[in-house]
Amino acid sequence: EGHRGAMDVLSQPGELELQLRHVEQTTQEEVAETAAARALGLSDGGEPFHLCSPREKLALADKEYKEHLQGGRFSEAVDVLVVRSALTKMLFGNKSFRHVAAMVSLAKGYLDLLGLSLQAMRHASAARDIMKDACFAEGNASSLRLGVHYVIGMAHLEKGRLNEAQAELFAARDLNEALPLDSRDASSQTQLYKGLAVLAIGQRQYDKALHNYEKALSAATAQSDVEQQVYILQDLGVLYAELDRAADAIRVLERAIALAQETNAHLQPECLLRLARVCAHSGRHDECKAHLRRFLETHERQHAPENPQTLQIKEELARLAVRQSNYADAVSQLVELLQLKGDFYGEFHVEVGRTLYLLGNVILAAGRVGEAYPYLERASSIFRLMFDSEHPVCKRVKLTMEQAARALEH
Repeated sequence: EGHRGAMDVLSQPGELELQLRHVEQTTQEEVAETAAARALGLSDGGEPFHLCSPREKLALADKEYKEHLQGGRFSEAVDVLVVRSALTKMLFGNKSFRHVAAMVSLAKGYLDLLGLSLQAMRHASAARDIMKDACFAEGNASSLRLGVHYVIGMAHLEKGRLNEAQAELFAARDLNEALPLDSRDASSQTQLYKGLAVLAIGQRQYDKALHNYEKALSAATAQSDVEQQVYILQDLGVLYAELDRAADAIRVLERAIALAQETNAHLQPECLLRLARVCAHSGRHDECKAHLRRFLETHERQHAPENPQTLQIKEELARLAVRQSNYADAVSQLVELLQLKGDFYGEFHVEVGRTLYLLGNVILAAGRVGEAYPYLERASSIFRLMFDSEHPVCKRVKLTMEQAARALEH
């Protein structure tokens, strides 16, 4: 009596197993808590995260989010938004205004900060599903619906689904215009009108695109958001250039450079690069060269001397020399660039193949067929490793090599 059979004993966890389960569960909780603490910047120093109350954690999350955002640490900022969404659900409930607002903020973070449209749509759609049944006693539900329409519309736009994007973005625009002026969020308006501008470009309605960019710029200026002003001016410059309005493109890009130089120097290199490309497209080669060299100076001060973008600019400088028929200068630059790319990427890399092919073509244009062929041959061997023989790049290199071989025969 009191004796349990072997199967009964095996079906019950022993004391050691119970201890192991407890340790495993505790470890999992500590890992999750440490991750949350790291997201909030509390892994070192300060009061231990697990000693804070949930409301204190939420206040810390709000503070840390702003600090990460201002410091350009976007991945860390989104980590904090994840923590904030979990905390609002725990504190206020799944169908509360605070939790849905946190979900919408997380969706916007994935979209605007990290460019992850699928994750953004998933969280925005989940927020929309909750809002179908929820009746908020506080806050402005219209602003949340606006955010959901915006995120889902932009996610559709990124996938090229213009009709679906238009339906969502137009709904967001209508909600925004229905809000009282003092209830409109300037930051949300800036993003919305940028999205409407991109939609209009996709629909080839360029006047509407320019109009929406101007509205986005007004909203960013109203809140003194210099970073957004610079980004919008960059986009405007690109659009003007595509419309063959080089003077307007140069005007807005120079304005962007001036703003960046005054307030946020890390934005300046991209402005210079876009301005250089507009100048090259409009035949202003000397101005293009000056902007590219200025880009290299500012970019190399902020980053390592050799990185993908500086290597790209050095290649553009070589291409500019080719456009000006300065083949000797172009060859000299490309030989140097080939060494730099080989050191940075390794010998068998598509970027090395690109430079080899360009160098071979420049030497061909200079009439030195015998010197060109080895570079073309090396480019071909790299591209054959990377791509199928029927790939357009492989076909193009093969055709060039056949032309060079025929020239050598003569």
